[in-house]
Amino acid sequence: MSGEFSSADGQLRLVNVSAGRGGKSYLAWQKTPERLEVFCRHLNQEQKRLAHHIQNLQQQIAEYKSSMEH
Repeated sequence: MSGEFSSADGQLRLVNVSAGRGGKSYLAWQKTPERLEVFCRHLNQEQKRLAHHIQNLQQQIAEYKSSMEH
């Protein structure tokens, strides 16, 4: 592959990568868009789950504080 690219700019390399002969093999570039989409969906689901968990904790704290005032 010729030319330059910058991963800092969000550019993706369109080459397959491995860590030397017999070394670790990395995801083929053709699969990157699909895997990125799956990863983003997972992150969004986790964000919603954690937001719900935080909301429940805040409600429990508010109820605890209220019970301590009486």
